[in-house]
Amino acid sequence: MRIATITFQTNATSQMNNLQADLAKTQNDLATGTRLHSAADDPAAMSQVNTLNVQMSASTQYVTNGNYATSTLQLEEQAMSDATNTLQSARDLAVEANNPALSASQRADIAAQLQQQLQDLISIGNRVDGSGNQIFAGTASNTVPFSQNGTTVNYLGATQTSLRFLPEHATDFVFASLAEQRGFFGAGVLLMLYLLVVWRGLKAVAGARDPYSAIVAGGIIFAFLFQIFVNVGMTIGIAPVTGIPLPMVSVGGSSMIANLLAIGVLQAIYVRGRGRTRIARW
Repeated sequence: MRIATITFQTNATSQMNNLQADLAKTQNDLATGTRLHSAADDPAAMSQVNTLNVQMSASTQYVTNGNYATSTLQLEEQAMSDATNTLQSARDLAVEANNPALSASQRADIAAQLQQQLQDLISIGNRVDGSGNQIFAGTASNTVPFSQNGTTVNYLGATQTSLRFLPEHATDFVFASLAEQRGFFGAGVLLMLYLLVVWRGLKAVAGARDPYSAIVAGGIIFAFLFQIFVNVGMTIGIAPVTGIPLPMVSVGGSSMIANLLAIGVLQAIYVRGRGRTRIARW
């Protein structure tokens, strides 16, 4: 095989170019203090660098979020302290207004002070942080959470139900959704209506014309009470989550039909028992 002089020249030139490139890279590394300039320099090392950059960015964001949360909590704590002081002052005024020796003008002054304290409470609830975000509006930070409409105060911020944080809010946890949106008064009214149904059912049991009808009516009332107790109990944490619907309230056609049929049977037992002589043992 014949080897020409040009081959030696080409190889020598290529080696010199490679050495010159390596020398330039070494000088660049020394000047910048960086060994990796691109993924081609060391793919495995660059992958580790990218992973570390992501972790450092996440850590920085965690610190930022923690500082923001701490600042917000301090603002909320101060607002709650101010609201507590305002409520205590309102309580003192209410006790003072109970004094029968007060004149009409004095009571009017107390009413004006209470109205002013209501405005103070609304103002406390509508406080903002340093960025202008509402601190009591949930994720709806650009919405003023509390607004007065006549003698009532409405909450317009984000709730657990509207944000779908509450699972199955239309079926299993419908009582929690109703209590959140209607408050203690709404939940109390619903429970009172259930007690009314139970009371009328017990009247049907007492007025049944025969033992069989009384047992059927009693079973329906027991099933009704059982559903109410389990559903409300799992909402407030005293019963396990079992998926039993709340009668007449939870979304679901089969449950509604079954409850309406049961109420119809109770009505039939009550109607059959009216104006008729019950047997001796009942």
